[in-house]
Amino acid sequence: MTRAVNSVFSGRFREALQYNLLSLTIMPLIGIYLLYRAIKYIKTGSERCAIWEYIFLVCTLFICLFYGIYRNYLNIVSGNIDITLFYKVLRLFTNVLTKSL
Repeated sequence: MTRAVNSVFSGRFREALQYNLLSLTIMPLIGIYLLYRAIKYIKTGSERCAIWEYIFLVCTLFICLFYGIYRNYLNIVSGNIDITLFYKVLRLFTNVLTKSL
């Protein structure tokens, strides 16, 4: 991710996409959200989050986690797919979510 962010700041977007797809998709959204939070705090002084902010952050977290699992453990390009690991991780996340609710 560091090389991808460095490539984005240098203006080499195609290279950044090759390093990490999330560098051009999720990172700008997180940056915009943090700017929104800073402006909201400066204007109102409130640190409270709306429900849509929690949903956004949880969705962003899951996108990053599933992308990381897909990219690092499910090696689709070489044809070496360990789909059982993916299902185990998915089952773990659903168990954690159901217990926390």
